[in-house]
Amino acid sequence: MDFCCATSATNVDPHEPSRLERLLYYAGIRGPKTRGPKLIWRDSKDKFDAPSGPEAYTRRMRLIPVQDDRKFGDKVGEGILWDVVRKHIVGLLNEKDVKTSAADFVRFTWLNLRPDQVIDDDKEEEEEEIFDVSEFDKIVAITPVEDGNRFVSNPTVWIGVLPDSLTATDAHDVAKGTRDYLNGLQLENIDIAFREKKFKFLAGPALYRPVEEGDALQPVIDDVSAALSLSIQGFKTSIARDRYRVGLLT
Repeated sequence: MDFCCATSATNVDPHEPSRLERLLYYAGIRGPKTRGPKLIWRDSKDKFDAPSGPEAYTRRMRLIPVQDDRKFGDKVGEGILWDVVRKHIVGLLNEKDVKTSAADFVRFTWLNLRPDQVIDDDKEEEEEEIFDVSEFDKIVAITPVEDGNRFVSNPTVWIGVLPDSLTATDAHDVAKGTRDYLNGLQLENIDIAFREKKFKFLAGPALYRPVEEGDALQPVIDDVSAALSLSIQGFKTSIARDRYRVGLLT
């Protein structure tokens, strides 16, 4: 009996977050009522408070992008772009046979409950105030009121790997190479985190050969033919880049 207990104890991953933290740390990042990707390991110092029950408050995380022109280096304006840094980090991970599915540079934000704060879901709705449309220009802009303490994380190298392909201890070990590389760029206050993510190509509907005028399938085929479905903007435009990134981060 003692041997069994000792054996099970040795199989515990010392770097693995709790089950609730793995499942709920990124809650809300894909939408208000979603869990988000599964956390594998992180080195950020923020504390995760697990909900005490099904009705308890669960924080909702939101993703904040970092500027594309953010440069890394010891001198402002003379560093290298994230695309170069990402390529090097992915190369380091590939050397360790890590099945990387994404590598992003982001920040996170969420609301923490204030001490002794209680959320009252049964609070009566206040009577809606009616404004005169003719006086619209005189109405003072309303600043959203947040019920809690807003927390914003450090910039984070957010690495995605295929599900069940990396343990927390392995993530902790391979992150050392990434940390050494970031330290070589004279970077401080940069976190590293691993999450599970499947790689998906963002493809539209299947494209069909254009049909001739009068064909019975013309009303259907024309909407999904190569002639009408190809994007007309260059990939280097901001619109094309934004569309390409939709869904990639989470």
